[in-house]
Formats: sequence, C-alpha cells, structure tokens
Amino acid sequence: MAAQAEREDSSTLESKLQSKMDFKLESKLGRELHNERLERQEAIWRAKDALRQEAERTRCNAFHEAKQEMRREVEEAFCSAFKIMKNEAKKEIMEELRSEFGHKPIA
Repeated sequence: MAAQAEREDSSTLESKLQSKMDFKLESKLGRELHNERLERQEAIWRAKDALRQEAERTRCNAFHEAKQEMRREVEEAFCSAFKIMKNEAKKEIMEELRSEFGHKPIA
C-alpha cells in the first residue's frame, strides 16, 4: 500500500510538474506569437507610413512640376505677346515716319 501511495504521489507530482511545464511552454509560445504579431503589425504600419510619405512626395513633386510648367507657359506667352507688341510698335513708328517723310526710312 505504501508503495502504491508512493507511486500515486509520484504520479501526481509528475502530472503536476508536467502541467506546470505545459503551462509555461504555452505561455512562452503565446508571448512569442503575440510578439511576432506585434512585429508584423509594426512592419505593416511602417510600410503604410512609408507609402503615405512617398505619395506625399510624389504629390508635392507633381505640384512643383506643374507649377514650373505653368510658369514656363506664362513666360513664353508673355515673351510672344511682348514681341508682337514690339513689332506692332515698330510698324506704327515706320508708318509715322513714312507719312512724315514720304519714303521708307533707312533702318
């Protein structure tokens, strides 16, 4: 009987020890799994943030390029209009000189 009680105590002790080890192992695996999930989530957040920043840079670059293109177009239009006005003024002056002197002046 004593041997049987000792075996039951030993078996109970082994069972408790095994349960405790299983619990610790499950806890450790659970923490590791949780940490891996957190790392993956942080990686996803970093990737999304990087994409947002790249989109913002792209948007800013596109805006800057559009602004420069508009500025070039305005400068070209202004230069063209200035040349036309200059040629018109030149024609008017030539006409005035022709009417005043009766012939085409030497330019």
